[in-house]
Amino acid sequence: MSVTFYITNIKNEDFDKQVNFSNQNARALLEMIGVKNEDLYGEFKGSELSNVLQLLILIINKEEMRAKYVSETYSEENYVQVGVTDHSIVRRATELMDLVSQAKQLGQGIYWG
Repeated sequence: MSVTFYITNIKNEDFDKQVNFSNQNARALLEMIGVKNEDLYGEFKGSELSNVLQLLILIINKEEMRAKYVSETYSEENYVQVGVTDHSIVRRATELMDLVSQAKQLGQGIYWG
């Protein structure tokens, strides 16, 4: 399963206006931003985007904000739990920051689900 973040009021064919992450990675980013939502759907209204951008900048620049979400790959016989690197968290936060910046410039919000 995955979660898509997309700019409100933009046609779905405009693929530059969305990013997609696994449930685990989306939940981690949302928690770092301060959103607790077990159902993994929601909205950042346009008026919230400045605060979201500030938090994403902090996430990108402060390793201590990301540290609890970094994990190593675990495997045992036929089971593998892929880990999460610090670099991958920064990459995803940057992708989401770019999307949030676009939404702010367009005067729109962000939905995810």
